[in-house]
Amino acid sequence: MGKVKAILSIPRAITEAISILKEFDPQVVLGVGGYSSGPTLLAAFLLGMKRAIHEQNVVPGMTNRLLKWFCQRIFVSFKETEEYFPKRKTVVTGTPVRSEIIGRGRREKVRGDRFTILVFGGSRGAHQINEKMMEALKLLIRMKDS
Repeated sequence: MGKVKAILSIPRAITEAISILKEFDPQVVLGVGGYSSGPTLLAAFLLGMKRAIHEQNVVPGMTNRLLKWFCQRIFVSFKETEEYFPKRKTVVTGTPVRSEIIGRGRREKVRGDRFTILVFGGSRGAHQINEKMMEALKLLIRMKDS
């Protein structure tokens, strides 16, 4: 029943997105997948605005697989992802990362016996990453205590 409600809410979401896009008048509308990208990029299509999507996962989600027909450019993080999208529109860009994150690994700070581990991921693998990190944390604590 929830899926039916979600589908029925799409026309209203597109209408609201049209109002917002008219107000902001962006140069380009970039979608990154998920439920909010669909109506927003469809609204941009109806308004004749420039549109693009960025797929961060190897296997694209449903929203980006549908939006590929409404976008002028598709950016992907992985070479393997190109097969899901029209070649003429697709560019492999990698995953944009803020300079603050990149720079963190280069700094050498002495913290005594402490260290930092940065783990990130998302989409289908996020839960598994969280589970494995919790297992690893238990091992790290035991190593520290021994």
